[in-house]
Amino acid sequence: MENGLQKALQQQWSSPVFDPNLYFSHVKTWMQVHRAWEAIAAKQFSRATHDGYDNTLKQIEQADKVLNEKVQQTKEQGLVFPFDMMQLASENMLSGWLAMTGQESAAADHSQQLEELEQALALMTSECEKAQKAKQTAQRNQRKVKTDLDASTAKVASLNEELRAVKAELAEANKLAKKEQAELLAGQKTLQNENDALKKQLKELQSQQMSQTKASQTKSSDVS
Repeated sequence: MENGLQKALQQQWSSPVFDPNLYFSHVKTWMQVHRAWEAIAAKQFSRATHDGYDNTLKQIEQADKVLNEKVQQTKEQGLVFPFDMMQLASENMLSGWLAMTGQESAAADHSQQLEELEQALALMTSECEKAQKAKQTAQRNQRKVKTDLDASTAKVASLNEELRAVKAELAEANKLAKKEQAELLAGQKTLQNENDALKKQLKELQSQQMSQTKASQTKSSDVS
């Protein structure tokens, strides 16, 4: 694999400005690091699973297969910059490590959980917006009711003022009517007294007239 990659690099960069051997030495260093990680992973995986060397070797071969496929795809697509190969090796090494240690499925689970949390957050945001709109509507209705109540209170206060004024006028009218009634009663009493006095005088005059008439008749009889 290393010889094939070196030949591919030499064919792609034939310019004397760029030394493919120098670049390949960096790639080789990364590959050695990758192998060191493979050794560590094999040891840790063997301790964790107790399945022995065969199971670990299968996992490493699977990781190498994925790495070779990625390298082949990179050869077919072409490298646009020397460090792209180093980045690709690092990403493949990380992907192999995640797949080998089972963290890739955990990452997928985390992604699914993140998606579910985002959906729940969107739902909660929608519910909060609805609640906020309902609250704003309730506040507007409350302000309208308060405005109507204030207007009604002011109208009631105005009517109470008018009622108090009417009551005051009515009380004054009743007072004046009582005064006039008292004056009328006093006048009636005065007229009654005067009437009684006139009746008394009339009776006295009638008595005097009758006395005079009798006296005249008596006198006329005496003369005859």
